[in-house]
Amino acid sequence: RGQRLLRQADVKILMSFLLSLAQPNESSHLYHLITSPAVGFTPLSMMPVMRECYRSSKPLRHVLEEIANGNGPDLTNEEQGRKRSFSLGIEPHTQKDIGKFVTQLHTYEERL
Repeated sequence: RGQRLLRQADVKILMSFLLSLAQPNESSHLYHLITSPAVGFTPLSMMPVMRECYRSSKPLRHVLEEIANGNGPDLTNEEQGRKRSFSLGIEPHTQKDIGKFVTQLHTYEERL
């Protein structure tokens, strides 16, 4: 009976959420969470992000934070984000949504 509970979609999403907070360098849990109906990114919209994870050997969490924050030291945050999202081929609205998601993750971490 307990095994059936763990196979339910909502429970899997909750487990991915909790594990992504507990293990921030583990990309698979975060990928499952971000592409779940609860968050709503599509696997297609995450392709450039995952490509960057592979290329840079960085965990998904780190790449998402870079996208949300930008990465150029001499630019404003908005300009950094546009530059970073453009270089990865991410749509501006997706970059903004990633920023919101990363902010939400930080909020939950602070509550733990």
